[in-house]
Amino acid sequence: MLPSVGIPSLANAQVAFGVRGTVAWNNMSFGDTDNAAINDLEWETTSALAPQFAMFVDVPVSQRFSVVPELGYQQRGYRYGAATFPGFPVVEQQLTLDYMEMNVLGKIYLSTEHVRPHLLLGPGLGRMLGARNRTESNPMLPGTIGTVLAPDDLRMQLVHVGLTGGAGFTFSAGRSWIGVEGRYQYGFTNIWNGLLLADINGSLIGQLNSFDRSVSVCATWMFPLTAPVKVE
Repeated sequence: MLPSVGIPSLANAQVAFGVRGTVAWNNMSFGDTDNAAINDLEWETTSALAPQFAMFVDVPVSQRFSVVPELGYQQRGYRYGAATFPGFPVVEQQLTLDYMEMNVLGKIYLSTEHVRPHLLLGPGLGRMLGARNRTESNPMLPGTIGTVLAPDDLRMQLVHVGLTGGAGFTFSAGRSWIGVEGRYQYGFTNIWNGLLLADINGSLIGQLNSFDRSVSVCATWMFPLTAPVKVE
């Protein structure tokens, strides 16, 4: 039988409260617009670096399985560089979307030792709090412009549904635990919600549809809320 010090045997698991800090590389997958004019803009997005923060509770159900509800702040978005041509002097833009996010994750521990690798998977539900767009212009029109967007006016989808999967390790640190994780988030929600796009003459050229995709690295810290409880 394993000693019940540091991280105890999961046969004597404890409910734990924790905090998570995350660095995320956010991007989006864009739906096909079926319009050559959109492709002419060379809409090639790249990942935007963003922070995430969350509080969570690790609730053991069995020796190797926990349910982990999380509540926190999350950013989504992307960066893209646009080709410079007359009437469109933008070099780069970055879209940042702020969310309050609730995840309910299932965590499978692959070991009951003091260093415990784990896998996690579960759904998430978020609510958009705000949206911002930062524009960097080219040398002909230098400067950086930050714009606060109105998601309601743009008819953006305010509620976000997604799926989070990942893997990591949890380590003993006295009576608390320290963890590191890698995560991938897959969004099912069409964030731009078919926003109609027009050219400089006002002619309709297509619709904007995009879905969140992000990779992140997390650091967690947990401490027990209860005395060790025997679980089967």
